[in-house]
Amino acid sequence: MGGCIHYAGVLGYSDVTGHFARRIWPDAWDPGRRWPGAPCWTEEDVDVFDPLGRVCRRTPGVWGMNDEAGYAANPPPPPKSDAARELELLRKVYGSVTGARNHNAYRHKDPVTKKLVDNVDEYVMDRTTYFGGEYESFRAEALAELQEKPVLRKLIEPPPAARTKHPDLWEEAQTTFYAWVRRGMLLAFEKAGKKDVSVPATILGGMTEDLKKQLAKVRAQYKGDFKAGGFNPRPMKGKGGYRLGTISEHALGLAVDIDHEKNAHIELASRWNAILSVAGVATINREATWKTKPRDLYDHVKAANDGFVKAVADGFKKAATEKKAGKEAMAFLLASDPRLKTIGEGFISKWGTPGFFNMDWELVKAFHDAGFRWGAVFGTVDIHHFEM
Repeated sequence: MGGCIHYAGVLGYSDVTGHFARRIWPDAWDPGRRWPGAPCWTEEDVDVFDPLGRVCRRTPGVWGMNDEAGYAANPPPPPKSDAARELELLRKVYGSVTGARNHNAYRHKDPVTKKLVDNVDEYVMDRTTYFGGEYESFRAEALAELQEKPVLRKLIEPPPAARTKHPDLWEEAQTTFYAWVRRGMLLAFEKAGKKDVSVPATILGGMTEDLKKQLAKVRAQYKGDFKAGGFNPRPMKGKGGYRLGTISEHALGLAVDIDHEKNAHIELASRWNAILSVAGVATINREATWKTKPRDLYDHVKAANDGFVKAVADGFKKAATEKKAGKEAMAFLLASDPRLKTIGEGFISKWGTPGFFNMDWELVKAFHDAGFRWGAVFGTVDIHHFEM
């Protein structure tokens, strides 16, 4: 037949079959899907969708009187909306992501299947709020910058391992990730009264000149050796992963991580409280202590570390007396004390012997004297982090 026609009802293009399709029920229309081009008449099979967006049947040629009937025995899933694909790729490439309030990981149980699925509606709601309803233009600008300066892709996460694992997906996910980061950086610049600041130039420049100057003061005072890094254009992190809708001080060139392989970021408040408990160390106001008595905060963290290491060592000694080794020893340890179970097997395996805090007082003092804020004051205790 050929040619285009007008037809009562909603028509769209099926990404699944490559055919044009009519939505029999307009209330099932998915505003997240962009249906390209004008609907054209085709002699190919046409997909018909039910109110849940599932394919009911394919009917050749002209539309019949009974198109809405006849569900397929095993209907294929509907095409994913752009937002659903974005969220899926972010999870695959970057791991878990949450909203700015860190209240969930954009996942919920499907009321029918009871399986854990992406909460696309909440993601879209947060995205719309954060980008002021102009997300598509922000993402287009982000993509243009990445294409203009390909080196940016090397400086923006995901790390190499994720790129190797998802060779065909990571660039698309990174474009979305960069759009969120770019928006956060622009908002931060605006709040600081800085106008016409280039995000690509900021990323390419790394640490700010102020940070470099203050870090030089730390090195001059401490005299010893330490590794300082951490410029990273990314959102903040929490227990659920990257907190979309936030921006890290690392992305603004205002923070450094010091010897991060020897000093931990304790991402869960419950874990820190359990560490204090097994170490027999009382809680303190860490923020206020850092301002007025920094050595007291240093001693507080050190005591927590030493008590934790001792508790783990004592637990393994008891396991050895019970002829437990390897995985059995760890299981025995965790079963012996619910506080150790709260701290977690992974954390104990990594930090139980060397300790999670390995930094000289003189170095911490040098950062305090240079006006830095220590990540040890955060709710999620970030011991290797210092920011201006």
